[in-house]
Amino acid sequence: MALSALVLALSVARAQELSGWVELRNSWQVGADGKPWQLIGDVRPTFDLPIGKRVSFSITPELTLLGGRDTSVELRRTLEASDFGPLLDAAGCTWPDGTTYQTGIDAIETHLSVERLYVDAYLPKIDLRVGRQPLQWGSGLMIHPTDPFDEVLFTEPWKQRRGVNAIRATIPLGEVEQIQGIVSLDDTFHKVRAAVRATANAGGFDVSVVGAYRQDDKQGLVGLDIKGTAGVGLWFEGALKLGGDDPFKMKWSESLVAGLDYSFPVLERIYLAGQYVRQGDGTLNTDDPAALAGRMSAGGTATLPDCGDVPVGDLFGAGTSTSEPATSSFASPFAGRDYLLLTTSFGFIPELSLNLVGLQNLDDGTGVFVPTLSSSPTGWLNLSVSAQVPYKMWGDGGEFKPSASTTTISATPIPGLPALKADLGGLVPDAQLSVWARANF
Repeated sequence: MALSALVLALSVARAQELSGWVELRNSWQVGADGKPWQLIGDVRPTFDLPIGKRVSFSITPELTLLGGRDTSVELRRTLEASDFGPLLDAAGCTWPDGTTYQTGIDAIETHLSVERLYVDAYLPKIDLRVGRQPLQWGSGLMIHPTDPFDEVLFTEPWKQRRGVNAIRATIPLGEVEQIQGIVSLDDTFHKVRAAVRATANAGGFDVSVVGAYRQDDKQGLVGLDIKGTAGVGLWFEGALKLGGDDPFKMKWSESLVAGLDYSFPVLERIYLAGQYVRQGDGTLNTDDPAALAGRMSAGGTATLPDCGDVPVGDLFGAGTSTSEPATSSFASPFAGRDYLLLTTSFGFIPELSLNLVGLQNLDDGTGVFVPTLSSSPTGWLNLSVSAQVPYKMWGDGGEFKPSASTTTISATPIPGLPALKADLGGLVPDAQLSVWARANF
């Protein structure tokens, strides 16, 4: 499907408006065992084709080349060298394709996908977009409890939002007032996800109410989103998440963000913002294997072997093996409950800016700091360097800076025999450094 779509795009490229970029990025896992670097090349053109006055077509294929560190390869190496190695062999466990050891010149993995493929129709009283498209709702800072398709991307400044297979209808009722509805399908085209958002202005504040439902895991969401200005920028975004097969015994949890920001007319601009984050379905005990899975994903998603009926995934907690992004459900994007998000940006000159983001887990004392320096020496070239630096402000470790007890897994698969252990600490980097160049066209 991806190849045929790319061929289609190239065949009509002359009649379309062409834009996009070519990017080269190198990431370095500081302090991690195994191969520390990963080199990624990305070509992402967008072809826009007007079809009459009210209809347009857009397609964005993406070709990605990857070489270097593979988190699944490093996980396999670590487990096979541990006490679990003989058990995995005896159980006949198989690893996904690609998780083999590489020597000499690394193999280059090639991925071709279609990230955007949609048609826009601008009708007299309704705007429609049909196809694979980016979706985002919410006024919060980087984290959006009322967004049914939320993604947290501040640790990966280069990343684009994933595409969603959806029909989106927007009915404008005024300058701000509107109703927007979305019906989407998961990537297997089997399960329906639906959402609606109504927006109005009250007292100078934009107010939105949101409702959403997912057929695949029977989860519902209702939310309120408020944003405005009163000397400083203010916002509140809160949602109540419901779930369960029995409508009379539904489990529910709250999720909210509240914050403020202000811009100073100094240099090009200085921007300051702070936000409190509450994840009601989080846990105060973030020193667990699920938190480790999140840290491992800094170098790429780690996939566990298939061991048939042997529940090897239970050793690592939910989230280590993923066939779909963890953000696909209404679940909280973090393992903890209370957070403080702070960000500031400095525009020194039009061609140079610095952005600093810090997320502090208020429960376990760990956090992550993400500085990004960006330069645009020309109108078509962007150069950036960014880092993810986990830290521990207090406590014994937790979500962003795991303790030794978290990185060591232990299990007794056969009663009466000694426990098996594996130290996964070498998979968790002390920091990640990324440098990339993007040429726009």
